[in-house]
Amino acid sequence: MTHLQNRPVCGVMFRQSCFGDYVNMPMGIECHPLLCHYLMCKEFTTFDPIDIKAFIFPVSDYHVCFDRKALCLVTGLRFGEYFPPSFGFAEFRERMFPFVSLSRSVSMNDLMHMFNNLLHQLSNEDMVRDSLLYILEHGFLGKYPQQPVTNERMTLVYNLNKFNRYSWGRVIWDFTYKEMCTVFDKIKDHLSPNTPRVGSRHTYTLQGFVYAFKIWIMETFPNSRIVGSPIPSVIPRAVSYPRMRRLQLPDCQRILNVTNICSL
Repeated sequence: MTHLQNRPVCGVMFRQSCFGDYVNMPMGIECHPLLCHYLMCKEFTTFDPIDIKAFIFPVSDYHVCFDRKALCLVTGLRFGEYFPPSFGFAEFRERMFPFVSLSRSVSMNDLMHMFNNLLHQLSNEDMVRDSLLYILEHGFLGKYPQQPVTNERMTLVYNLNKFNRYSWGRVIWDFTYKEMCTVFDKIKDHLSPNTPRVGSRHTYTLQGFVYAFKIWIMETFPNSRIVGSPIPSVIPRAVSYPRMRRLQLPDCQRILNVTNICSL
């Protein structure tokens, strides 16, 4: 969010928003996919009775759980009930995306173009709105460039007070949970003895806030300190870790081969 530094008023507004803790998070942070994948291959069950969503992982003599509570503690984002947005997206869309035809949806490509090339043309309030929408769709949800930005999200960001009170933690969890369930199905299919091994290579991509899952791993497994330690005084924990080096398989094996577990 370096563009906010050129407008101190915008920087203050963003820091006071629901995503203000993430204003100094560096772009292109490492999610350490090998570490996440190595633990996901150990997944024991997906627990989902009556909307109680959780993933259970057996590690050594323990079972650790990644659920909404863990994501809330890691991210510090609001959880609660959804409420319907008010009207206003049409005016916002026409002002923010005049280059997008009304005959099609605004896409992530359009949002990224605005964020990277046209942000300096906006008013202070619209610069903050666009930044909030960008970090939500690109940073927290990890959407692909061709995916749409919904009218509901543009309606919410039009009213900054309502946007800041919205349950974005729940939105991010629900989206990430659904994506992880899909990936677990692919991993289980790949590990099945009925799946042919000769000449086969299985890959997948994972949307959602995978970085929060990585930070939960770092917070849960004490051996993670071999690759990096958080700044103790910084919360939420998702922004407390400095940039870490890329992990190799031996690093992942050492991190997850533990004799005790830190409970969130």
